[in-house]
Amino acid sequence: GLKADGKATPTDLESSRFLFAASTFGQGASFDGEASLKTLAKDLQERKEDVSRLNTHDLLRRDYKEFTHGGLQVGLATVPLGLKPWTGKEEFKKKEFFESLEGYMKTRKLDILGVLTTYKSAKKHQRRREILLITDKDTVPKDIENRLFDGFASDKTLELDPTDKLGKARHPKHTRVWNQGNIKATRKYVAPLVKALIEGRTTETKL
Repeated sequence: GLKADGKATPTDLESSRFLFAASTFGQGASFDGEASLKTLAKDLQERKEDVSRLNTHDLLRRDYKEFTHGGLQVGLATVPLGLKPWTGKEEFKKKEFFESLEGYMKTRKLDILGVLTTYKSAKKHQRRREILLITDKDTVPKDIENRLFDGFASDKTLELDPTDKLGKARHPKHTRVWNQGNIKATRKYVAPLVKALIEGRTTETKL
């Protein structure tokens, strides 16, 4: 948005001035830097954050990273939607949520899938995070699965609190779901943690 204290350079400003004048946004209007693009920037941001039309497959692949470590294929998806509204979507009236996750894992040939949700609470609009970790019980050795689940649960940086908000009976045995207390810990922290736990070592990665 060309904020005065942002990262925009003089070249960015001049390019914006040229493009604004040549676009439909600039017809009959003068260019006034950030103010001229404020409405457009707001509209683009709202469209970027609107995931209401996306199904689970698209939500998972929207912001997704994948890597192989210790012979295991790992996928980490950051999803801008809480688990409760996500599982309340139309697609789950006839299909279970965890079935859709397992279907995605099968398509991507994953052994481990981590889902990192980030959203704002409905009442106070406070930033919240959750972590869902699911493993393929047929390909992930039990000792590694235990290290992953125990390692996440005891990690002091993440500040995780186990939850059965989706209904305890619906959670497969090879799945864990937590509310995340430290909202500053993102995928950049989680990925090295997963690698360390697969290897069987501890990590004190700083944010």
